[in-house]
Amino acid sequence: MAILGSFGSATIAATGIFPPWVVAGLAAVPGVAVIILQRFSFYRRSRFHRIMQVKVEKLIRSIKYEGANPSDISEQYSDLLLEMEPMYPGHGLEGFSEVSTEKNWPGKTRPKKEF
Repeated sequence: MAILGSFGSATIAATGIFPPWVVAGLAAVPGVAVIILQRFSFYRRSRFHRIMQVKVEKLIRSIKYEGANPSDISEQYSDLLLEMEPMYPGHGLEGFSEVSTEKNWPGKTRPKKEF
């Protein structure tokens, strides 16, 4: 989308057949797309949710197929939520650069903001 907007605005600017406000609007598309992608961290969030899904499914399978005690699984689920919460990529560019593999998680917490 960003590449098409850039190409389109350059082509329209070269032809001069559209008003300047149309050219300016198309020229803004690439920058807006980049800001949205960086601000909302779609890839990092999707990775976080996929990893969370796999870990929760593991707990469900342990009850369903291994006969695990539901109260033990409840405790493990609570521990999982506490472990995963600091890994959630928030809005903006601060925090972890990516949600990574299991080996990078133990003991890692999001840096505290100082005001």
